[in-house]
Amino acid sequence: MAKRYKIKRYDKIYRSSNRNLIRNIAIWGAVLVVLAFVGFAAYRPLVNFLNGVYTGEKPPTSQPAQDPGQTGEEETPPQEEKAPVYARVSLSDLADEAKIAETAQRLEAAGVTRAVLPLKDSEGMVHYNTGVATAQAAGAVAADGIDLDRVVSAFSEKGIEVAAQLSAFKDPLVSRYDKTAAVLYKNQAGVLWLDNTAQAGGKPWLNPNAQSAQTYLKALCAELGQKGVKEIILADATYPVATFLKDAGYGLSGGTTAQQALQASLDGIAQSAKGSGAELSLYYPASPWMLAEQVNGVDYRALKADRLYVDVGETGVPNGTKVGELTVAAGTSRQEVADAVRAALEGKTATPPLYCTPDGVSVSGQEETVPPLS
Repeated sequence: MAKRYKIKRYDKIYRSSNRNLIRNIAIWGAVLVVLAFVGFAAYRPLVNFLNGVYTGEKPPTSQPAQDPGQTGEEETPPQEEKAPVYARVSLSDLADEAKIAETAQRLEAAGVTRAVLPLKDSEGMVHYNTGVATAQAAGAVAADGIDLDRVVSAFSEKGIEVAAQLSAFKDPLVSRYDKTAAVLYKNQAGVLWLDNTAQAGGKPWLNPNAQSAQTYLKALCAELGQKGVKEIILADATYPVATFLKDAGYGLSGGTTAQQALQASLDGIAQSAKGSGAELSLYYPASPWMLAEQVNGVDYRALKADRLYVDVGETGVPNGTKVGELTVAAGTSRQEVADAVRAALEGKTATPPLYCTPDGVSVSGQEETVPPLS
């Protein structure tokens, strides 16, 4: 009898195949749905991109672009810097810590914002604790000089800036100490020119064209700026006016004029001051420096600086001075003098002049207050 074979039924095979087919159809269906959504979402940006148009949002950190004509938020207008309110301070009021504090408080109460200190006089003496070697070697540092660092600190706490007034080239001390810095007699090396006879007390001057004189003044101005002085006011920034000027030698060469040499000297000093945070101003009595077209070959009205102070008080325009149609006399008011000087200088100065008086009285027609200088 033939052997019977059993036929096994693999129903699970068919059931498994059906489930796999259904799962694959579901997965591909989901993929197609996602691709359709992405395609729909990307269609317009892609078209815009290809057409050179971007409509997407910018990153949150970027500011929205504005047309030049749109004002957007109102901008705060820049505040105008107020002109300083000056007061001249006697060095005796700064002799010690208590006096410095008292003076600072008094100036603050008076509304002063810039104090003028006379820190180098026309005898060449320096009246603060300078570290400039030339001043020390020449014996030009006053024994009772003020502690400028302490003064600047105390004044700054009260909102008061410091301005330093220096006599520039009228300096017999350093002229005698370093003859290379001085005006020489007929340009003879080592022979000092004097502004009068020796018997009459004639004194030497620093030479604006001498490199060593410029180096000394630059060092003082740089030091003052580093100590916190905001304005350096140069008085006596001139060539000498004296009897024997024909013998005064300034070492000019190569076609350089006295005007060019003086301006170059002042420019170098100004650069040193500005490099330390201070501005450079010039002070001149109106007569003769501003009322004459030239004084010994120099037109002082053409000099350039940050500021130009013209003294129209008694020290600047003495009696007998002729200003335009006005001859100054004992009964002439300050206002008459100021108006005459202003008319005479109209359009003739390279730096707009600010008119001042020795006691700091402002003259009408001028908005900015002026320092008391002499």
